[in-house]
Amino acid sequence: MPLEVMEVTMVAYQNLVSGIMEKKIIKLINNVKKYNGKFVFLWHNSNFNNELWKKYEIVYEEILRYGSFL
Repeated sequence: MPLEVMEVTMVAYQNLVSGIMEKKIIKLINNVKKYNGKFVFLWHNSNFNNELWKKYEIVYEEILRYGSFL
């Protein structure tokens, strides 16, 4: 399965803030859905215990919430 999103790429390399990150991911989810694909993302579990990543946990939760309605 192709990987569409990895959280580290969006934060460490693209320097995205949580709000922009969430919007980009939702756009990708919609594009994958449009073509009847499977949205695959990688969110490293080690980042859940990392203080620097706390502000991104809401993005993870919103992705799961959004995806559950598709």
